[in-house]
Amino acid sequence: PDAAGAFAAAALPPLEAALARRFPRADRHHLGEAAGTAVLAVIRRPDRYDPARLPLPAFLMMVARRDLANLWAADGRHHRGRIPWEPVELTAPARNEDEEAATLA
Repeated sequence: PDAAGAFAAAALPPLEAALARRFPRADRHHLGEAAGTAVLAVIRRPDRYDPARLPLPAFLMMVARRDLANLWAADGRHHRGRIPWEPVELTAPARNEDEEAATLA
């Protein structure tokens, strides 16, 4: 594997584990996506990481937490104003079962 692949393979599992410990109730898919996005951000723009300011694991955690917050905000915007399906479902039969059965026969 190339350097980026080796970096991702080494950095991703511990970052996902750290996020899972920090956010135990969070959706595992969101945690994995945030960790992957953080690792890719460092691979794409390594100049944004300054080792004099933070160790690499702390920097990755900071970026992943930001990405996780962005995912949660996007998810909230997606679900805002939506009507749950439970109240929409019909509780009484539609009384057209005989007509439907006749058209299917």
